[in-house]
Amino acid sequence: MKSMTNVDIYTICQELNDLLVGARVDKSFQPTKDTVVMRFHKAGTGRLDLVIQAGKRIHLSQYPLTNPQNPPSFPMLLRKIVKGANVVSVEQHNFDRVVEIKMKKEETYTLIVELFSQGNIILLNESNDIILPLKRKHWSDRDISSKKEYVFPLENGINPITLTIDEFKDIVTGGEDEEIVRVLATNGLGSLYAEEIMLNTEISKKTACSALSAKEINVIFNSLKSVFEPLEKRQFKPMIVNNEKEVERLKLENPERKIKAKEDVISINLSQYEGFEVESFESFNEACDEFY
Repeated sequence: MKSMTNVDIYTICQELNDLLVGARVDKSFQPTKDTVVMRFHKAGTGRLDLVIQAGKRIHLSQYPLTNPQNPPSFPMLLRKIVKGANVVSVEQHNFDRVVEIKMKKEETYTLIVELFSQGNIILLNESNDIILPLKRKHWSDRDISSKKEYVFPLENGINPITLTIDEFKDIVTGGEDEEIVRVLATNGLGSLYAEEIMLNTEISKKTACSALSAKEINVIFNSLKSVFEPLEKRQFKPMIVNNEKEVERLKLENPERKIKAKEDVISINLSQYEGFEVESFESFNEACDEFY
């Protein structure tokens, strides 16, 4: 199962902010070790179940999950502290794979959802101190445990919405002899979108950053902005794509050929998936619910 990309999280947060702001927090559950379900009620809408899987996904779901007979401590604490609170906002932190859900009761609480690596779900108080994490973790620069101040992970990526040409030039210059596609991928865009950006240019993706001319850097920057323009304009096209039929055809032509079918859930059109079977959805939440 793929983890949500920065782009997926951007889209899902836009939708969740529209859907959940003003909703009242009801019960919380923990069906599996890494998965928490928060139930909300919103006037005029009714029940909304938010599935959060640390390190993987966050979206509304219509599919019920089986809960243990005895609830673990984390959802019990959520019930005790934030049940009855109202959602204030759902935001992505700096185009990173981190979501902040703010809820207001006697004070404002923040639920941090980390969707990178093994992930985490962390409840903070108004002072940004950790009340309880789903998983206790410790690094030299971060301590995810109760009563410690929450520190966001170091920012390591491009925000394509706000990126300027000067910032982009600095990133490319810093790439030195690395391939441009790799520099794009490792600066928060991931391989899928790095490939898409380069596919829309006539420049080899394997070109070393140091070998790119000023004109070529501008071409790549313009391609990047073009790829992500639908995000800025909220022109989402939620869909699940797969090439199973094409793979079956190729295997019939050459049974010895080893090729795997690919399936993905995306929120904007990508040239790489031209020719794939497409199932479109009204919202990205619905698409993710079916995909996961």
